[in-house]
Amino acid sequence: DTEGYELEVLQGAGTTLERCEFVILELSVTKRFEGLAPPSAVIRKLASHGLELRDSIDGAGSAQPRHIDVLFTRWG
Repeated sequence: DTEGYELEVLQGAGTTLERCEFVILELSVTKRFEGLAPPSAVIRKLASHGLELRDSIDGAGSAQPRHIDVLFTRWG
């Protein structure tokens, strides 16, 4: 759990992402921290490595969650 630094972690994980069959991460869907990248930037980064949003695992238990756990997998 990187508490808002998901994009920064992914930016340093290019080689690893190319080998991953799936990624599960906590995606912030509200601005919880200063300088937080929007969800679209995280999704775009994973897509650039062939990983597509596949499923929501947990919506943090509310109608408007602050973050969700999501699964990304290879499209093909």
